[in-house]
Amino acid sequence: MDIDPARAIPGAHMTDHFIGAQAGRSQALAEALLPLFLPGPSPRIVLCIGSMLVPGDSLGPRVGSLLEAENSSRLRVFGTQASPVHALNLEQTLLRIREAFPGSPILAVDAALAPLRYLGRIFVGAGPLSPGEGLSKSLLPAGDAHIAAITGVSGPLGYPMLKLCPALQIQRMASIIAEGILLAASQAPAPPLPAARQMTACAGAAAAFCAYPTPIKNGTEG
Repeated sequence: MDIDPARAIPGAHMTDHFIGAQAGRSQALAEALLPLFLPGPSPRIVLCIGSMLVPGDSLGPRVGSLLEAENSSRLRVFGTQASPVHALNLEQTLLRIREAFPGSPILAVDAALAPLRYLGRIFVGAGPLSPGEGLSKSLLPAGDAHIAAITGVSGPLGYPMLKLCPALQIQRMASIIAEGILLAASQAPAPPLPAARQMTACAGAAAAFCAYPTPIKNGTEG
């Protein structure tokens, strides 16, 4: 995709990822993502877009593989190094997600092109991204929110530059993004249990406390 930095959420973008500690960058990313992980339909879908055939476009699948390895119960990952989501199967994948997880918010992750001064930065934005836009491809918009990592320069040198990107640089950016997503998922309040599961969870407790749980209002019981 081709990103317009003016549309990024103010304060949510990070400086060049070679500067500062990785943990700090991931925490900043997590804080920007946290609204997506507020209580609501679960799991949260992370759609990682890209191809392993071009190093600069491999960021999405790398993020997906790192997330999948963590096996978080709050996330459902589509797009990994072993099973990438790209131009040829994006539409089919979006249909699968909508059928299997209706109402679950989608976080789309993709590499992006931008002016040279933004190279190496990571942007978080509300709304969908437009995969392939930077390479003049017309694909379906994807995501309720998105992460775009700038791996190449927009313009005629965009695609050749993506082919020459060092894999280590892309992997570092993928690690920062994956850690930020996992932090956001872990820091968010747990979604409420359905009523049936609430009673099951109470089964081992004293009947006086679990037959009719007393709601808490304004931080006090009653």
